[in-house]
Amino acid sequence: MKQKNVLETTKRPYGIILFAALTFIFLLFAFIFSKMSLVEGRSFDDDKNTIYNTVNIDITSLPIAFETIAKGENQTFYIAGNNENKYILKLNEKQYKKIEEEYEKSGADFKYHIVGRTYPIFDNLEKASQNAYNDDKGEEIITSLNYEEYFGQAYIDGTENMGMIIGGVFSILGCVMAVVVLICIIEYIHTIIKLNQAIKEYGKERLEEQLNDSETISYQNVGAYLTKQYLISNSIDFKVISYDNIFWMYLLNKRINFISIGIFIMIATKDGKCQPVVCGRNKKMLEKIMIEICEKNPTIRLGYTKENQKSYKDYLRQNK
Repeated sequence: MKQKNVLETTKRPYGIILFAALTFIFLLFAFIFSKMSLVEGRSFDDDKNTIYNTVNIDITSLPIAFETIAKGENQTFYIAGNNENKYILKLNEKQYKKIEEEYEKSGADFKYHIVGRTYPIFDNLEKASQNAYNDDKGEEIITSLNYEEYFGQAYIDGTENMGMIIGGVFSILGCVMAVVVLICIIEYIHTIIKLNQAIKEYGKERLEEQLNDSETISYQNVGAYLTKQYLISNSIDFKVISYDNIFWMYLLNKRINFISIGIFIMIATKDGKCQPVVCGRNKKMLEKIMIEICEKNPTIRLGYTKENQKSYKDYLRQNK
């Protein structure tokens, strides 16, 4: 790429297009999987004794709640069914409320589709569901001898719907990407403002002349261009800094929750601004860029030290 294209390249919102495309793809997959979750899996009525990753049922009665000990704690399960079959279900509070609302709305025409994963019915669950069903009917209908004729050997965990889980993951990724797109838009607007300010101050022809000079040292992978007179960077936004205006430089490894998000060349200028100018991950390359900048102006102080901090503060105090 010729250096004169740097100004035009800076105007192109590649990051926004990329992350917007990812946002669309993730949200599309979230929609697809959420729809698939409503119909996926085999019918549990075909075989109530085998464990499956995903099954589906239709219930036509309001689930009966009961409690039992599961995994060392008290958990709520439900009994529900249709005209032909009875089921043991595990539902969360939100799911039950949704079923209850649909039941009140539909009345005699109530029908609700549930998708989940099956697990073996354990002893506590068998006893508790047997008692709950008999109590609801007011007589002893289910015993240990005929239990499997009613409920089979497996219960359905409606909280483990793989389609909804995968769809939820894609929804989260889509929302994250949407936030990234918003950040990219804000940064893009900021970059365009900075670019237009630089063009107004230095002139487009002058900047292109500097960038296209044979002596310009280019670090395109980090967006840094060392011309005869200026450091021109579109690494973070768009900056043009005269070497004569640089007082101090150092590297800053920025972290979020102990995770490095990048290494920044920080430049403190004689007009009192201390700002990140170039960002990358190759520390040796960034150090090389700083050394080459210092060759343009040997008076630049290099490295984050207390002495350099003090010198910069003293300089600003003396040149107010």
